[in-house]
Amino acid sequence: MNATDKQMARKRRPKRGAGGKFVSGGGGGPGRPKGTPNHLTAEVKAVIYEAFERKGGVKYLVGLDDAVFCRLLALLIPRAQEHTGEDGGPMQITVNVTKHYDADAGAAEDGQAPEAARRGS
Repeated sequence: MNATDKQMARKRRPKRGAGGKFVSGGGGGPGRPKGTPNHLTAEVKAVIYEAFERKGGVKYLVGLDDAVFCRLLALLIPRAQEHTGEDGGPMQITVNVTKHYDADAGAAEDGQAPEAARRGS
């Protein structure tokens, strides 16, 4: 750390009065750097990922009911998006859902998942 960095660090430190208490109007510290995730959020994401892997990962998602899968997918889409279609009207969105199953899982010809795949086993 050079002399300029040390001076900047001193300027960013919150001002403290007697007994180490913060002084009113003294400004805060530098805070958390941009893009740094909250520790709790990072821990929760890690736990959810581990549970997902224990349930079977992608095979588990493939076995979900279509309505449940679509609701889950909808949670991942940002909500604060505004888009318009042709001539400023509403957008027309078509979603085609096709399930692909592992040949080793023994998928039936009608495309239905075998019971074992639905249960995630």
